[in-house]
Amino acid sequence: MITDYLDFEVELGPGDAVAGWPVSVVQSPAGNERGMLRLSAAPDQLALAAQGLDGAGARRYGQELFDALLGHSPVGSSYTESLGVANALGKGLRVRLRIVDPALAVIPWELIYEQRFGEFMALSHETPLLRMAEAAQPMQPLAVTPPLRILGLAVDPTGEIDLAAEQAAVENALAGLVQRGQAELVWLAGGTWRDIQRALRGSNGAWHVFHFVGHGFFDQTTGEGAVLLAGEEGSPELLDASRLGRLLAAHAALRLVVLSACHSAATTASDLYAGAAGTLVRRGVPAVIAMQFAVAAGAAREWSRTFYEALADGMALEGALTEARIAASMGSGLDWAAPVAYLRAPDGVLFNMATAPAQTSPAATPPSAPAPAGSAKLTGQQFGAFHRALLNAFSLDELRMMVRIELGENLDTIASTGSLSAITEALISWAERTGRLAALVQGASKTRPGNRELQAFIASWQNTG
Repeated sequence: MITDYLDFEVELGPGDAVAGWPVSVVQSPAGNERGMLRLSAAPDQLALAAQGLDGAGARRYGQELFDALLGHSPVGSSYTESLGVANALGKGLRVRLRIVDPALAVIPWELIYEQRFGEFMALSHETPLLRMAEAAQPMQPLAVTPPLRILGLAVDPTGEIDLAAEQAAVENALAGLVQRGQAELVWLAGGTWRDIQRALRGSNGAWHVFHFVGHGFFDQTTGEGAVLLAGEEGSPELLDASRLGRLLAAHAALRLVVLSACHSAATTASDLYAGAAGTLVRRGVPAVIAMQFAVAAGAAREWSRTFYEALADGMALEGALTEARIAASMGSGLDWAAPVAYLRAPDGVLFNMATAPAQTSPAATPPSAPAPAGSAKLTGQQFGAFHRALLNAFSLDELRMMVRIELGENLDTIASTGSLSAITEALISWAERTGRLAALVQGASKTRPGNRELQAFIASWQNTG
């Protein structure tokens, strides 16, 4: 199964139904391109049209989205070439949508269907689909000494949800990790906002994941999302998105919020961050998974169970999300398309899990990468492994900055043109030729200490010679 990815990031800029919307490929292994997105109807009408689709209708709808975004255009050509590069390297292509125009955010892009492969992109491990959120500065993975601490809240003052079944699904998925001391799951006994606040500020340590099971709403009148909690007397009490964000966003260790609640990802055509999920992202939560429309209870349980099982098996966020979608798709309907993943972490890595006591300090200096004897040149296999590791660890801009900071060189001078793959290849060749190979490896290691593929290459390289 694919576990490593290259990034294909597309920005959808401001526009309208008449002139279209500008589309830019801002990151890909095949270079950057521009194009225009033209839809067959206004975005809100397309969002409405997605409701109640059957299997064949969903495929036609998804193919229309694919043709509009990635059809016969320079953007589509860049996507096809990027997919080829990823396949050649044995990787997947992580498709990241950076939606700038809020009018486009209401469209269920998770339904994009690629006819040539006969599959929805979001149901394929080759093309996981995420939505990127603007970040003032890149989010770095949090160094975590096990256990990974998960705080759960299951609340339903209406009595419509089988909370015990929802909790059991998550507990069963995490049972192995909990038994091995790698994860801790605690369900809040109460269901009020005060219970959340008290748990998050408690003296028993920081929480890394918050999982909410309950009801979500989106009020078209106020233009704001909300979740349903319990009041002091147990009666229903709506907590709007801004107040939920106030509770959760001030905790630096909290890296993932999962809202297993209908309409928790809904938003408006005028505000990207009106819904519960959007508000949390804007307030700084690195990753939020929420539901953009109503989900059947059984599908929600299957989704949660499989998502945490996949995380427990060591899969990255996008892989676990795809596994959960596949599991939900085994039932009827389009419940698998309801989850929307908003991400601020640039490489999708939220946590660096320590495996030994020496790695428990977040401030610890990453190990240097001294050159082993006889390593001024790489073997063909080593060259390929280092090339793949750098592609996995860096975007073009990030690679350029690493070379500038760690090597004191200008990447554009070393390799001014070509795809990210070609530029990375030229960089490694330059480092071998100029005797800077050890410096390049050490600089990459220092910049991306949590990248597993890069650190695996370095460990193997250090053992040669």
